[in-house]
Amino acid sequence: MINRVNGFQYTPETQKQMVALLLQDPTALPKLRGAINPSFFENAHHAAISKEIVTYFDSYSKPPTLPELRDRLITLSGQEKKGGVVDTLTEIGETRIPNPTELFTKVTRFAVRQSVLDAIDKIAIMVDGDDDLMEAPKILETAVTSAGATDDDGVSFKNSLADLANELKTSKLYNPSFKVSLGLNGLNRLTRGGGGAGELYVVAAPPKRGKSTFLTYVGGHAAMCGRNVLHVSLENKRLDCQVNYCSSLVNLPREIIATAAPETVDLLSQLYSVMTGDIHIKYFPPGELSAEKLKSYIMYLRSAKNFKADMLIIDYPDRMKLHNYKDVYNSLGLLYDQIIAMLDRFEMFGLVATQINREGSRKTTAGGGEVGESFKKVQNLDGLIVLNQTEEERTVEPKQIRICLDMARRAIPGVVRCEVNYACCRFKEMPDVETC
Repeated sequence: MINRVNGFQYTPETQKQMVALLLQDPTALPKLRGAINPSFFENAHHAAISKEIVTYFDSYSKPPTLPELRDRLITLSGQEKKGGVVDTLTEIGETRIPNPTELFTKVTRFAVRQSVLDAIDKIAIMVDGDDDLMEAPKILETAVTSAGATDDDGVSFKNSLADLANELKTSKLYNPSFKVSLGLNGLNRLTRGGGGAGELYVVAAPPKRGKSTFLTYVGGHAAMCGRNVLHVSLENKRLDCQVNYCSSLVNLPREIIATAAPETVDLLSQLYSVMTGDIHIKYFPPGELSAEKLKSYIMYLRSAKNFKADMLIIDYPDRMKLHNYKDVYNSLGLLYDQIIAMLDRFEMFGLVATQINREGSRKTTAGGGEVGESFKKVQNLDGLIVLNQTEEERTVEPKQIRICLDMARRAIPGVVRCEVNYACCRFKEMPDVETC
């Protein structure tokens, strides 16, 4: 059977050769990545293998070895399919490619077409948003020449020094005007303006200490500042999240918002008129959402709904689908690395929540060493925000909390003292800012 896609023929033998090329020629992988779509493959095993190669490459920036790929495929397929997966992988690993150059050329040409289509979509989004189109020719040129490869070829240090100042001014990591505000002046000072595109900050605290409250407060503040926020919840249902955001934005207790009284509805109507950004809320049951599924959902929102998020909130990733439930420690590390790669790809700032272990909950100021389940998940992040609260601070009114910025990559570690209103999902900064 022949599967024809945009004039490109995928015969069963060509399919096998393509997957073999992915395994045998790591240098071709970045360019072939733009053309490899598992749905093009008639053979389910070839499709599964190609998908996992590309997924692995996206996560680790290197192709998997055959043993790594075999173990991952067996885990995904289940023991009942073990024989078929291993046999197919062995067969592909031994496949000889008569003319690798010709096959590579054909696939690369197809990748160019796909890259150009993606570039046109990107420019269309810029037009819809009335953005500056000065970069449009460069986007198209990159699409034609890269064939799906990354558009960042690194930098020659000496030759780039002349352009460094201008690059810093336009950087979404360094220029405060492009960053997402964290809602508190103290945190914005410590982070030099807030969270940058591609950065991941993790909010950590013991249970019932205000992680979801903090995420809601920051997300609502970002939307009021004109940012689009994608809020992914694996704990609170969609309607609960909506009530929380409304409560935070109009400064009314959630119980009052939930009554939907006429005067409350009027307030929410006024909120709609002054809110310049938007918040898209999506609930997934625990264990159902994977990193790949989240990536597909973000792409769906961008293409079908024209919703391009500046900020991604996940409450909380530890309840997402793991690579291996028997190895939670390493699987959580892989999951968080995949989230970081996703943020970088879609130029979003990420804010997620996780737990502090029992020892950390007893400390006055907890840090990365007290993060629950797996330290690997916070090894590569850009900042850790720990919500610390003593017994005394929990009992006084108004309740007080110390927000500690730790493990900061582009920020200054420090502590911001706040009063927290759990009923309204709001934080009010106290005057003193300490250093860690």
